[in-house]
Amino acid sequence: MSATIYETHSYNPDKDAWGSIGIQGRRWYQIWAVNFYGDPSSYSSIMTGDETFTDPLKPMGTYFLDPNGANRNFDPSGTFKAGVVALVKNIGTDYNVIFDSSSTAQIIRPGELAIMMYDGSQWR
Repeated sequence: MSATIYETHSYNPDKDAWGSIGIQGRRWYQIWAVNFYGDPSSYSSIMTGDETFTDPLKPMGTYFLDPNGANRNFDPSGTFKAGVVALVKNIGTDYNVIFDSSSTAQIIRPGELAIMMYDGSQWR
């Protein structure tokens, strides 16, 4: 199963079975939703306080966070390579997760998925 995010919000009949870029210069982004909970590189937490994360040693880290009764900070810690992506899903129902609270302070509301990329100097 996969979910596709279309930059042009249109169907691409020329896309091959591997999710390649179609004709006419459209860009396609694939997020494969193949049981991230079972992926050993994913992280899930019912937070009891603010948390940090380090470089996932992969191009992408996946984080499922429940802020559990209060707004919580989820901050990068250490050195990251440019291009590292963090998929952060707020699985809670009432409170926000604040990503990179000391710099960009991106708010992830309940039910939202944030796709954050490190550009070599800050998370965007």
